Amino acid sequence: MRNSKLLDIWRCLTPKQFKRLGKFISSEYFNNNEELVSLYHYLAKFATTFDDAKGLDREEVYKAVFDKYAFDYKKLAYCMNYLMQLTEKFIAVEAIGDNYQELENHLKLLRFYQKQNLEKHFTKTLKKVESLLEKYPHLDAERYFYQYRLNEIANLGFRQTFKRTYDDRILQLLEGLDVYYLSKKLQYSCEVMTRENVITSAYNIYLLDEILDFLEQSPYNNHPCIQVYYQILKMLQKDEAEEHFLLLLNFLENFNDEFPKSEARLIYLFTINYTVRKLNEGNQEYEKYLFNLYKSLLEKEIIFDDMGHISPWTYKNINAIAIRNQAFDWALAFLEKYKNKLESSFRENAYTYNMAYYNFGIKDFQKAILQIQQVKFSDVYYSLDCKFLLARIYFELQEKDLLESHIHAFKIYLKRNKQLTQQMKTIYTHLINLLNQIFKANQQKKLEEIKKELEAMKIAGHRAWFLEKIEEKLARLNQRDPA
Repeated sequence: MRNSKLLDIWRCLTPKQFKRLGKFISSEYFNNNEELVSLYHYLAKFATTFDDAKGLDREEVYKAVFDKYAFDYKKLAYCMNYLMQLTEKFIAVEAIGDNYQELENHLKLLRFYQKQNLEKHFTKTLKKVESLLEKYPHLDAERYFYQYRLNEIANLGFRQTFKRTYDDRILQLLEGLDVYYLSKKLQYSCEVMTRENVITSAYNIYLLDEILDFLEQSPYNNHPCIQVYYQILKMLQKDEAEEHFLLLLNFLENFNDEFPKSEARLIYLFTINYTVRKLNEGNQEYEKYLFNLYKSLLEKEIIFDDMGHISPWTYKNINAIAIRNQAFDWALAFLEKYKNKLESSFRENAYTYNMAYYNFGIKDFQKAILQIQQVKFSDVYYSLDCKFLLARIYFELQEKDLLESHIHAFKIYLKRNKQLTQQMKTIYTHLINLLNQIFKANQQKKLEEIKKELEAMKIAGHRAWFLEKIEEKLARLNQRDPA
């Protein structure tokens, strides 16, 4: 029962939401089955984790709620299913408070009054929807979608009255429809082009060239929800990509609340992915761009998910890019400030690993080793990063025996771990082999060969460190054997 779909949803609710759910289930308007109320109150004892194996055993639950009857699996399943339906209704009702849902509800009401030809009610509700739309906090595509829908219903009402007066609602309808369509067409075209950079399949995007040509001269390109995706798309098309990347950075620097945070995160993600791609191509100047993008995400508080958390992988990426930019004080302040923004199940592991990475950056290798030893490998990707970081520390300390032993164990781990994708196994095997080659190379020719190969490899996060180690070895060789 702990793995039921119902409890999966309940775990996502905040304590306040769960309490309101209880009131919702107890309301006779939504539910007149007292057994469901009893079932909710019994299960509520195990909120919010719902992980008590004994208390959530099916027969225990049944006995507590339906003690007069012998265990009936079908009856319990029926009650759980109906409780699931009530929970889904509750979630829908809870959404009424957001901008979309309130507009949606009033549009339905407006449509009803229009169909019933209740002109006074229609006019009053129309003004209410217009007021809501004016207060709508964003300039995203959804805002124009609601502009289109509002004016579509208003235009039907105008037809009904047969008034021979000028009314521009049909023009507002067309503008809303155009802006919504163009914005969404560009947004999803950006996603398609991003996928094409990851997988080999090509997609046909009909009318895209014609739309881009149209927007070159169109005033529609002044709308933020069109302008931003236009710049992203032109950036992804590679022709004059640098120019459009810089225009996009300028746009991001100046926008504040034009988009809801979920969409703003997506826009930044497109930009970050492009920056990482340029780093993979060997353009190290993009390190600063990437660092500034992450700082902007933090400053505008766009980086957090709907629960206010920062993901442990984003936390790690930000720390790593700060270290690569030699911003050590900033990195330390970041790790401390945002530690409690990590979800509790990841917090200590993520914080400890990232402190180890910070100490590696400032060359306090012994402290970094101690911290790595404290990390519990609950996440396979953190485990990989810990193992590779430890290999880099042994390299820095010139611990030949420890490094050889660690590389051997690392390769066995990569070979046997069934949780890892083949791609991840290939990447880390490649990194370890590269590290080993540099460590063992004692001739200038060999190091120059590795350096040449390295410059063509897509290893953005580690290229600079590998190149630094090659240059250090070349310098030592030159001191030993001057020309």
